[in-house]
Amino acid sequence: YIFHILWRCIMSWLKIFALSTIAGLSFCFIFSVRPRNMIVCALFSGMTWTSLQYLQSLGVNSVFATLISGFLLGIGTEIAAVKLKSPAINFIIIGFIPLVPGLKTYQGILNLIQGNQNAGVALLFEASFIAVAIAVSIMVSSSLARAFRLKVKKK
Repeated sequence: YIFHILWRCIMSWLKIFALSTIAGLSFCFIFSVRPRNMIVCALFSGMTWTSLQYLQSLGVNSVFATLISGFLLGIGTEIAAVKLKSPAINFIIIGFIPLVPGLKTYQGILNLIQGNQNAGVALLFEASFIAVAIAVSIMVSSSLARAFRLKVKKK
């Protein structure tokens, strides 16, 4: 019985990862990513969404979960950029698409239109904080990677 529950849990997370990877692969076609980078970009997209969902299932606030997932993605994309000799922005754009707070923005505007000002403003503020978390995670991870590369080059 325990193995059955464990198996269902693992398969649930694998399904989330697989579906978000496929979604990331479709965005690779939309943004005309080089074919040699498509799989890596899609895997970053899957990793980002799965880590966000996992952190939120642990009870982490959506803003902090986005910040942590974005930081992990930023570090991963900087490593992939060096290994694949491609600009990191190629991987960052596809990887961060799952983190964009489109649904919260839509729900916030919908609540404002329907007359629920408190709920609408709260959702729009949360969407704004998530956007700031995305920007901060990109900035911090890129800065740390650049500092680490400069330190390695000096040695």
